[in-house]
Amino acid sequence: MREISPLAHAPDGIGDTSYAIDQDNIDHYPLMKLYAGPHDVGITSVNAPKSIIGQGYNLTIRVRIMNYGEQSETLDASAMANLTTVQTQVSSVPLRALSVNFTWNTTGYAKGNHTLQAVAEAVAGETDTTDNNRTDSWVIVAMVGDITSPAGWLDGKVDVRDVAKAAKLFGANYPDPRYDPN
Repeated sequence: MREISPLAHAPDGIGDTSYAIDQDNIDHYPLMKLYAGPHDVGITSVNAPKSIIGQGYNLTIRVRIMNYGEQSETLDASAMANLTTVQTQVSSVPLRALSVNFTWNTTGYAKGNHTLQAVAEAVAGETDTTDNNRTDSWVIVAMVGDITSPAGWLDGKVDVRDVAKAAKLFGANYPDPRYDPN
C-alpha cells in the first residue's frame, strides 16, 4: 500500500499529479486519502476573501467539506476565529463536496491577527476524524479605515497615508490588477 502525501491533497479528494504504480501502470487520478469506510467527511479548506476587516464589520468565511464516504451525510460544521466559535450550521453534504459560507461579525473581537479554523462533527460510523478539523488562514481585525503605514502595513491609526492609498485604488474593480479586496 502506498503512502498518501498530504502535500498533494486536492480539494476534491482526487490528485492532480499522476502516480506511477509500476513500469506498466499509471494512476492518472489517484485518490488522495485512503478509504476509511462508508462514512467519512473532512474539511479541505477554510479561508476568507479578505485578509483585513474593519472591526465591527461582517466577513464571510468559506469552508469546503469533502464527503469521502458512500452516501450523503448531515453534520454540524463550525467556523472559528482564534478558537472562538463564530457560527455553527447544520450542513447536508452530498457525495463529493460542499462549500459552506459562515458570517463572522467582528464586533467585540480584539484588533489583531485571528486564525481561522473549521470543524466538522464526526458523522455516525466515521472512524477517521483526523481531517475533521482544519486551520488554514488568518484575518486581521483592524480599526476601520486603517489600511497602510509607512512600512505598507497596518499601523493602528487612520491618517493621510490611508486616504492616499484608498484614492490611488478608487474605482478599481475585479479583474483590474490594481484591485485589492482589503
